[in-house]
Amino acid sequence: MFESDGWAKEEALSEAEQAGKEKKRHRWWRYLLLSVVVVSLWLVWEMRRVFPDEPDVYFAESYNPPSLAETRRPKPHCRSYRNGQKQVYWGDLHVHTSYSIDAYLFGTRNDPSDAYAFAQGKSLLLADGKTKLTIDRPLDFMAVTDHAEYFSAFSACFHPKYRNLPVCMGLRNLSRIHIYPRIFMIGLLGQRDMLSKGKPKQPLVCWHSKVNCHKMMMNTWKHIQAAAQNAYKRCNFTTFVGYEWTATPGGSHIHRNVIFANAHVPEVAYDFINYPTQSLLWRALKKGCRKKGGCDAITIPHNTNWSDGLALQLKGDTKEERDLRARYDRLVEIHQAKGNSECLNPFGDDQKDCNFEISFNRMSEPFTKG
Repeated sequence: MFESDGWAKEEALSEAEQAGKEKKRHRWWRYLLLSVVVVSLWLVWEMRRVFPDEPDVYFAESYNPPSLAETRRPKPHCRSYRNGQKQVYWGDLHVHTSYSIDAYLFGTRNDPSDAYAFAQGKSLLLADGKTKLTIDRPLDFMAVTDHAEYFSAFSACFHPKYRNLPVCMGLRNLSRIHIYPRIFMIGLLGQRDMLSKGKPKQPLVCWHSKVNCHKMMMNTWKHIQAAAQNAYKRCNFTTFVGYEWTATPGGSHIHRNVIFANAHVPEVAYDFINYPTQSLLWRALKKGCRKKGGCDAITIPHNTNWSDGLALQLKGDTKEERDLRARYDRLVEIHQAKGNSECLNPFGDDQKDCNFEISFNRMSEPFTKG
C-alpha cells in the first residue's frame, strides 16, 4: 500500500512537470511568433520609407527633342575649328548611373544629369556616400549608357503608384544589405535569366497587371534624352544620347553601347529582352532609326575579352548580317575596368605590348592554361 501511494505521487508529479514544460514551451513559441510579427511589421514599415537619396523619376512627358529643321540648320564653325586640321577630343562613351539597377544596388545615387555635370568639372559624391571626387580636366564629349533592360523596372519601382509592390520594396532597399545577396537579386529583380542562352524574360515587376512596362521604359528613356539635351553646350561640351544593350548568354559578354548621333532617337531603347541577338538589335535600328528622320547610330562592342569570342564572331552570319555589322559596329572598346580587350597574349599575341591588365571571363579561363 505504501509503495502504491508512492507510485501514484510520482506519476502525478511527472504529469505536472510535463504540463509545466509544455506550458513553458508554448509560451516561448508565442514569444517567438510575436517577435517575428513585430520584426516583420518593422521591416515592412522600413522598406516602405522614402529615403532622400531615392531618384525622383516621375513621368518625363514634357521633354521634346529639337526639331529636325533645327538640327539640320547650318551652324557657324566653332572657334577651335581649323580648316584642314584634325583635332583630338577626349570623352567617355560608356558611363553608368543610378538608372542602371546594378549600379544603384551597389550604392550609386548619381543620375545622368549628375554624370554630365561631373564630366564638366563638378564634384560628385561616390557610392560610399563619403568620398567626393572631381575629374582632372573637363571632358569634351560624353554619353551615358545605362542598361536598357532595367529601364522599365527602374521607373516602375520608384513611381509613387508601384513603389510599394513587394518586388519593388526589395529592389529599392537591396543596396542596404550585404553585397552577395545584392549580386543574386540584381538578376532576379531587374533582368531575370540574364545568363540564359534562351529568350530572356521580362523583369518581375512587369508581371504585375497594373504596371505598364512599355510606358515605364519610355519614361526612363525620355529622362536620359532630356539629361543629354540639357547638358549639351555647343563648341564646349558634346553629349550623345545612348544606352547599353546587355546580352550575356551563358555568361559571355556580347554587350553593345548604342550611341546616337543627335537628339533624334527611336521612341524606345531596343533592349536585350525584346531584341535578344545582335542581328535583331541591328535590324531594329535599321527600321526604327532612319537617316531621313534625322536618326543615326553606331553600336560599340565592349568587354570582347569576356565574350568568349562571340562578340565579333562572323561564322554562320548571312550577308545581310555582315552588312549590318559593318554598318553599325564601327568602333570597338579596347579597355575598361574589366580589363584590356586590345589583344590577348596568352594566345600568342605580342608579349611586350599585351601583357597588361589582362582579365578573362570565367568561360575563357580554361583556354589560357597553355
